[in-house]
Amino acid sequence: MCGLAGAFIPSNVGWLEPRELLPMIGAVAHRGPDDMDYWVNGPQTAILMHARLALVDPQGGRQPISNETGSIWLTCNGEIYGYKDTMAELEAKGHRFRSQCDVEVIPHLFEDLGPGCFAKLRGEFAFALYDEKQHELYLVRDRFGIKPLYYCEVGDALVFGSELKSVLSYPSLPAELNHQYIRGLLAGISLPEETILQDILEVPPGHYVRISRAGIEVQPYWSLALNGRERLTNPKQVGEEYAELFDEAVRLRLHGDRPVGAYLSSGVDSCSVVDAMARHGSGDVKAFTLRFDDPQLDETQIAARVATITGVDHHIVDVSNQALADNFRTSLWHSEIPVFNTHGTAKFLLSRACQPHVKAILTGEGADETLAGYAMYRHQLLLDEQRKTGERHVKSLIKEMIAREGILAGLLPETAYRQNAMVETIFGCYPYAALRALSSERLMGRFFQRRFVEAHPIEEALKRLADVLPAEKLEGLPPATASRFISLKCDLPAYNLNYLGDRQEMANSIEGRLPFLDNDLTDYAFQLPPSALHTMKEGKLPLRSAMANRLPNYVHQGPKRVFWAPVSAVDTLMQNSFCEVALSPDSVREVGVFEPSRLELAKKLIRVFPAKSKIGTGLRTMLTCAASLHLVNDMFVRNFAKNAQNFCKSETRRKMDHLVARAAPIEPDPL
Repeated sequence: MCGLAGAFIPSNVGWLEPRELLPMIGAVAHRGPDDMDYWVNGPQTAILMHARLALVDPQGGRQPISNETGSIWLTCNGEIYGYKDTMAELEAKGHRFRSQCDVEVIPHLFEDLGPGCFAKLRGEFAFALYDEKQHELYLVRDRFGIKPLYYCEVGDALVFGSELKSVLSYPSLPAELNHQYIRGLLAGISLPEETILQDILEVPPGHYVRISRAGIEVQPYWSLALNGRERLTNPKQVGEEYAELFDEAVRLRLHGDRPVGAYLSSGVDSCSVVDAMARHGSGDVKAFTLRFDDPQLDETQIAARVATITGVDHHIVDVSNQALADNFRTSLWHSEIPVFNTHGTAKFLLSRACQPHVKAILTGEGADETLAGYAMYRHQLLLDEQRKTGERHVKSLIKEMIAREGILAGLLPETAYRQNAMVETIFGCYPYAALRALSSERLMGRFFQRRFVEAHPIEEALKRLADVLPAEKLEGLPPATASRFISLKCDLPAYNLNYLGDRQEMANSIEGRLPFLDNDLTDYAFQLPPSALHTMKEGKLPLRSAMANRLPNYVHQGPKRVFWAPVSAVDTLMQNSFCEVALSPDSVREVGVFEPSRLELAKKLIRVFPAKSKIGTGLRTMLTCAASLHLVNDMFVRNFAKNAQNFCKSETRRKMDHLVARAAPIEPDPL
């Protein structure tokens, strides 16, 4: 994986000065420490920049890279699987390659097929492609938003980058919080295009953005088939078919010229990945497991047993509450969003421990969204039954599930749908995201400033979510299926693949690869009827069936455990000086979201209510969210230049000095 940045003037009037723009790639140098370079066209109206993490063809795959004629240029962050077959097909058509790098197939495919080639790419990627003949720029993001890509209009130019900090490094670009987006985010609503900063957008998953003289056009190149033919197969057949596709997805993600490892917990997702890696004989597989201070969150015993069974080299990474508190601000600098727990910081520390051993890591993200693994889907089955029958015993079952699995499993303390008529009018069905928003309004709303709530009512946030979803697909869907679709399209790229994925890994120059979000595997999962995925007792039935003869019963039949860092870590976090400043009345009033006096009360109440109590957990989650919001405001709005300098490594400064010296000012070619 890599970092990318650049700028484009579609009017072809004026020019870009490389020396002024190079800090944009320096801001994401952590994503690619092996090389840094840029390309600018003759009139200096397009500049592509690249920071490389060299995993495939380290010597020959430098970027930006072009087709053989130099008419199409590319800077890409990601992996393209099956590229060797594609390369052979293109060579048979007369294309010539200068490297064996996977991403070099993209400009050649575009030369033949135009934007139609994007849907043919299999992998995790985000890239910028410049067509010099047409003077057009394309920003493209993979189907599921595994890799990030942001853009913003600034005067006559369009600027883009792998992270917000890259875009913010464009000269004189102002930063302002997007309160409308924050309102939705605090209610658990994530939109695939907006960001926490006003006017900076993210390329939606499965879309491309075309920038030309005619303007900016956002188009989907792929959409998930929800209403297609359902596979009516028995569980054993489903398990066998899923296992075959899963093995291929893992095999593809072992490619490259650098060591590949895996995260390993006690859950069936990561255990399945490690088992498949070992079966493919990928050599000395290294697996890494977190261990927290809280023994109730310790997954090392089962992970160690699976490591022994599969024969992998197992590493346990101890992460204390103090380490979570000390590294929280750094992990936020990389994730760039407010968060609800320190679990992303734990991932940051885990990936840092992996870095000396491997350069790429296979992870289990995406399994719960594609295979209905979260407890909320089973909760919703009971809520549907309660709504249809109104029987008391169903309500009792719901209460038992909530008491047994609790909010740490992602369950809401709800025994019935809230404002059912209003929600179904908006969505055409009842997604869990709506229940989550209405429930959080009741629980967290009392800590918000009144004018913030009045300016951004929750109904507006729900309607904005509905606006980005294809109504013709949602209408009439079983509620749990609609919830799964929304999770995959919105929640997953906005939070899990960011704070719990790409950003924490790339902060340590580690590439994350996600077999559960493989094209073919996901398409198969969404063709299955809900009954083939989950019951009221368990989810991920295809994966559990696939692993029945591979992994021990205590793994493939084990309960779903949501990855969550100790809530008690918040007590340690609140003692850090940067949190004291972030939660000070002045900081809170400046952002204008939370009520200062109520946050002060919450800080006192956590001394009374234990971390593992219902109220104690809620208070600590809310304080984490508030502190992170105000820290993000300080880092990216109030003091971005200062923070960018503080987080910049000395090695990055040396590389930047070299690039700036190379980029002597030149007069652009005449038009």
